[in-house]
Amino acid sequence: MQFCSRCHRRTSGVACSCSESNVAGTAVTRVPPRTSDVAQRAAARRSNRTVALVGVSVAAVVGLVIAVSVSANPGRGSSSSGYNAASAGSAGRAGSGSGGYQPTYQTYAGSPTTETSVAPTFSGDALEQLRQYANADLSSVRATLEDHWVAQLSSKKVGMPADGIVYDAPAILQDHLTLRNRYASVRLIWTQDWRSFKYPDFWVTVQDQAFSTADDANAWCDGQGLPKDDCYAKRLRSTGGYEGNTKVR
Repeated sequence: MQFCSRCHRRTSGVACSCSESNVAGTAVTRVPPRTSDVAQRAAARRSNRTVALVGVSVAAVVGLVIAVSVSANPGRGSSSSGYNAASAGSAGRAGSGSGGYQPTYQTYAGSPTTETSVAPTFSGDALEQLRQYANADLSSVRATLEDHWVAQLSSKKVGMPADGIVYDAPAILQDHLTLRNRYASVRLIWTQDWRSFKYPDFWVTVQDQAFSTADDANAWCDGQGLPKDDCYAKRLRSTGGYEGNTKVR
């Protein structure tokens, strides 16, 4: 029994039909070899790696987009400073103007606010402020207190020793402001503006109230419980001399 050396089929002693010499001038069609399983598995692995790399790249891009979005819109919710995001959003949409984002703030009970009432102040150094107070009060004093008795509350000059200190301009200013805050209405007088004072360089604080007599002015001092050396009657005049215009208690 014979077999074809080419196709391994059994022959009957004659040339196999697959032989190129069997049919003269006729070419034999060759069947291309099949791709091996090893090559197929290698191609599959390359495809899987490509898919994995694409997936990682997409995830990285998505993460970057999320990070940029969060950084551009920080602080959702409320914080300890009193900022309220929910109310801020509604206020920004309903507000007027350019239509931009308008945050609102709420005040918590733990952060009370206080209002402080202070006496009027002027700029400059202490001596300049004393001049400004006296100039501001001068027209009112001339209109309502001139030729009347008043209660003199303080009389100080620069370099004067009193109350355990030597008074300078800042100390005199502080003394006047203390009285200005303590009583309903007081005025500051620069004695050079008046003839009824013996010395022209004193800063005098008086109660802004006119009295008909010196006794009435001293009675006011008694009613305030002020020491005799600190409060007594003084008459304000821009003519004449200083005699007869002072009455101590």
